[in-house]
Amino acid sequence: METLHVEGVKFIWYLQRTFAPWTKHFLLISHGGDPRNSFLLYFPIAYNFNSAIGLMVLWSAVLSEWLNLILKWMLRGERPYWWVEEHMKEQNIHLKQYPLTCETGPGSPSGHVMVTASVLCTLMPAITAKLCKLFRVSTSSLTLISVTIQSVCWLIFIAILVVVSVSRVFIATHFPHQVILGALIGILLSLLVQREQVSKITDLIPCICVAFFLAVTALFLYVGLSFVVFDPSLSITKAQQWCADPKYIHLDTTPFYSLVRDIGVVVGVGVSHLLIKIWSQEDPSNDSKSNFKRLIQSFLSVACLQLLEQMGLPLWNRILFYCAGFIKNVLLVVIIVFVVPSLLSNKSDKSKSD
Repeated sequence: METLHVEGVKFIWYLQRTFAPWTKHFLLISHGGDPRNSFLLYFPIAYNFNSAIGLMVLWSAVLSEWLNLILKWMLRGERPYWWVEEHMKEQNIHLKQYPLTCETGPGSPSGHVMVTASVLCTLMPAITAKLCKLFRVSTSSLTLISVTIQSVCWLIFIAILVVVSVSRVFIATHFPHQVILGALIGILLSLLVQREQVSKITDLIPCICVAFFLAVTALFLYVGLSFVVFDPSLSITKAQQWCADPKYIHLDTTPFYSLVRDIGVVVGVGVSHLLIKIWSQEDPSNDSKSNFKRLIQSFLSVACLQLLEQMGLPLWNRILFYCAGFIKNVLLVVIIVFVVPSLLSNKSDKSKSD
């Protein structure tokens, strides 16, 4: 590992010096690969065009983020921005830090790359199928058009993973081997989610059971590691010690907040479908909506989530912070699955009656 870290730091140092003029672009790409965008952007858009695909995207994001948390605690990966300060001070190598550098969890595997890989790998079959249908060819055929469409889509998928990975390495928040590991695990997890049809879990009681399992498993692992092996929260201490600017450290990058987000989203799926049953809403998976209505619904959904994201959480108390975060992420799913479709359906019903 020592060799991987040393060579990784040298590679990051080379990237930062060579591509310094591209700093803003790398920061923008890194921000775009943030796991929260899977919930705030990919999920609402996918859900409004195809509810089954949308739920599969959501479950891919939840399970990949949860598994990433488990692996981070178990692997205890270092992060370049603190490792270089602890081990390479005498070699006159200093890595620049940026507003997105100071992640507080362990570094391996990369959560940004792992969640992005999982979510996009889940979306790609649906996107290629939609494009093939548009050009009136079958995805299973070996015609030039079909092969070209699928090749271009998967090349774009690989390109996105590469640029997100490079951006995370450039800002010194991950070593190269950590982003590669994240990409591989994310793809494998996506294939598993698609095969097992996890997205069919929508009833409240099963969702609560899954959320309970995710929470208890993570907490037991945390407590077990704390007493037997090491303190999993040591990464937060290192981040606070070596981060160049305290403003770069955010509570919503802590491992526990990602866990709160995941269990909140899972419970939100169950609550949303319970509300649909109570209010006798139309099945959100029906295909009778026009593409224009789906587009409007997607735009409204993303806009609502952006407003929700702007709501600050109470930073003065950790317990209140996590409780508010849980409620916020339950509402995230309820808004997409129940509230926005209800608003638009009511509007259309009124216009018909007039």
